[in-house]
Amino acid sequence: IINSLKKLKEIIKNLALKYENLVMMGRTHGIFAEPITFGLKLLSFYCEIDRNIVRLERAKEEISYGKISGAVGTYSTLNPEIEKEVLKRLNLKVEPVSTQIVPRDRYAYLITICAIIASSFERIATEIRNLQRSEIDEVREPFLEKQKGSSAMPHKRNPILCERIVSLARYVRSLIFPTLENISLWHERDLTNSANERLVFPHTLILLHYISERMIFIFNNLKVNEDKIKENIGKAKELYYSSLLLILLMKKGLKRSFAYDLVQKLSFLAMEENKSFLEIVKKDEEIKKYLSEEELNQFLDLKYLLRNVKEIFKRVLKEEV
Repeated sequence: IINSLKKLKEIIKNLALKYENLVMMGRTHGIFAEPITFGLKLLSFYCEIDRNIVRLERAKEEISYGKISGAVGTYSTLNPEIEKEVLKRLNLKVEPVSTQIVPRDRYAYLITICAIIASSFERIATEIRNLQRSEIDEVREPFLEKQKGSSAMPHKRNPILCERIVSLARYVRSLIFPTLENISLWHERDLTNSANERLVFPHTLILLHYISERMIFIFNNLKVNEDKIKENIGKAKELYYSSLLLILLMKKGLKRSFAYDLVQKLSFLAMEENKSFLEIVKKDEEIKKYLSEEELNQFLDLKYLLRNVKEIFKRVLKEEV
């Protein structure tokens, strides 16, 4: 799994660098917000996968313990040196205080980390699914030559790979609960953990590896619709400058409440009349009292809005940028 995550991280890093300057609409609550770049969105995936690699390596370390300490952990029939030597050959460390078993909190930690990673993959898969929706259509998961999207509607290209990842992530996440319940065993041991662990451990690890490999396939074959991305920016009618305009007016001494109401009025007017927000702003007499057209052109510009994206890439990737 760790190797798959590292491979995926590298693939996403290369895509992030490729699309570092591809401007797209950012969305909050499903609504147009301010522009970002597609590369920046991918960079957030890169960082999350990097964190998950660190988490999984820690989890591997956390479970790399064993015990050969007898029926209740007292070494009543064995010398501790035997345990030490055998576990050394297995690349395991000695559990400092064991009972008949290794404490189950170690394994609960592993499964919880796996569930977090599965949830990260669900987030990424959900983002791709959303961006593939017909009304957005900015990104598409791979669609093979003879693949069928719908048994009833031949025109469809359903994001079934990402949907499958979401479905499996939900199942993996559900496996946290039995592992947490397994921490509390009676005295020096009972068998209430045994049966479910035979399912939880293989299911979690096999499915997480499968999801990782599917993600590698998706990002290796991801389709980016640059024309649609540009078209969707146009649909925003430059309303994404509203926040910056609000700040500029406040810097001119206007109270925030007054400036907010003014910008909101102009924003709604642009939407109602289906006109450019900038065009309406530049013609507004109230705006002209505080900001010249030269100032508006200087600050209400995509390059200005996204001027710090390069710095974010440098902060994350350092030598690669």
